Amino acid sequence: MDKFTFGKYKNKNVNAICYSNPSYCLWAHNTIPFFKLTDEQLSKAKQRLDEIETAKAEWAEDAFGFGGNGLWDIGLE
Repeated sequence: MDKFTFGKYKNKNVNAICYSNPSYCLWAHNTIPFFKLTDEQLSKAKQRLDEIETAKAEWAEDAFGFGGNGLWDIGLE
C-alpha cells in the first residue's frame, strides 16, 4: 500500500508515516482488515519504533540519570 485511504493520515505516503509514526502504522496493520503493510514496511516500522524507544531511554538516562524502566530506577520501589 502506497498511501493511506483512511484516518488522520488519509492520502499521506505510508512509508513516510511508518518513519514518523510507526506505532500508528503497526496499529493500523493489526487492526484495520483492509490495511496491510508489506513485509518490508512492517520490518521498517518495527525497527523505527525500536529506534524511538531506545532514544527515549537514552534521553531519560541523560536527563534524569535513569533509564525510566521502572520506579526502582529512582529508589521508589
